[in-house]
Amino acid sequence: MNILVINLKGGAAKTTNSSLIASYMPNSTLVEIDKINKSDSKIISKDYKSLQIDFLNEGDNQFLEFENLLLEDGMKIIDVGAINFSFFWYNYIFSLGS
Repeated sequence: MNILVINLKGGAAKTTNSSLIASYMPNSTLVEIDKINKSDSKIISKDYKSLQIDFLNEGDNQFLEFENLLLEDGMKIIDVGAINFSFFWYNYIFSLGS
């Protein structure tokens, strides 16, 4: 299962909410996708694994790492920074038409 935490506004407590969710989910990994703000890297938690992944588009090697991560076992909480909102929104809207 994957949980996507996304909001257009910066500073809207996405990382705080993502960390809280990850803390309560067994075998969870918080994936922070934000080039500007690496908030969760400052939080040391024994309850969940935390990763920082940054990519600009689907051709980026880190995007491929992100896709592979989603296929692994366990809960993934994906914290999408405001800077990447348009990338996720665009792909979501166009996936609805498929």
